[in-house]
Amino acid sequence: MLEEQARHLLTEAERQTMSYYVEEYRDGHIGIEQLVMALFELLNTHAKFSLLSEVRGLVAPQDLERFDGLVLRREIQALKSRQGTAGATNVQPDCLSMVSYPDTLTSSSASFMTNTTLSSARVGKLNA
Repeated sequence: MLEEQARHLLTEAERQTMSYYVEEYRDGHIGIEQLVMALFELLNTHAKFSLLSEVRGLVAPQDLERFDGLVLRREIQALKSRQGTAGATNVQPDCLSMVSYPDTLTSSSASFMTNTTLSSARVGKLNA
């Protein structure tokens, strides 16, 4: 499934680069942090970033929690940057605190947290 989606979203050079880093990880030459950081550089659009859900299936069980935490942190950063400074100036700082502590989430809840759920939770808090 990863290969099929990658063919639609990535250039040949990008696919080769992604395959290289995944193989390096699988062979134990790089750790999960290095793999994720390399993929963050490579998967630099929202559509490409969606490939990480497929890459997750290749991650060793002992690395899944760390993988989920790194990806969630990046999703939160992307959400905050899309909101921009104009939206943040009208929001009280406490309204963003829900997304300021991704490390307190368990790995099972973190893997299901998406930009949509974070945005919905934030909107719900603002309306409360």
